[in-house]
Amino acid sequence: MLRFLSIIIIISLLSCKSKPIITDNDVNRLNFNSNERVVYDYKKTLSNEEITYFSKKLNVDKKAITNEKLYIFIKSWEETTYLLGGVNKNGVDCSALMQELYKYVYDTKLARTSTEMYGDKRFKMIKEGQPLEEGDLVFFKIKDDQVVSHVGIYLKNDKFFGASSTEGCSIGSLKKHYWQKSYVGAVRLKK
Repeated sequence: MLRFLSIIIIISLLSCKSKPIITDNDVNRLNFNSNERVVYDYKKTLSNEEITYFSKKLNVDKKAITNEKLYIFIKSWEETTYLLGGVNKNGVDCSALMQELYKYVYDTKLARTSTEMYGDKRFKMIKEGQPLEEGDLVFFKIKDDQVVSHVGIYLKNDKFFGASSTEGCSIGSLKKHYWQKSYVGAVRLKK
């Protein structure tokens, strides 16, 4: 009877659709499908070395790195492989990365696609020539058949973070010709 009850409990637990909670150290040793959502346990503070890394990468003073949650997230996801339709650290696409980032950093749920994000009424369009701010979503037209087909998040000094098919999850520059010619616009979460 005890064995039967144990089996029922195990089957019940396995049949739940809850998301596993894992740390960065778990990612490499666990074999999650790239389309399986995972809840990550992020560290709480940036080290001095990480602050120095970001200040150099963004060409800003260390004191300018103030949104620790944002940079903890970026450090945790940097170099993750790009995978169209992927939603975790075994492979992620640009919109799933922004969903995860906005959920963790800004406690805001985003739509699943870059096109839906671009039209989200909770965000206001940034007018051409208006300076971008850290946290703005930046959009690009990579595919000819779509108005918007790629998204990233603006950081500082014309740098943004996103997931691309050639660089994976990385910090890129809006001044790079490829991104300049593909740039569509940016939106900012309304306050």
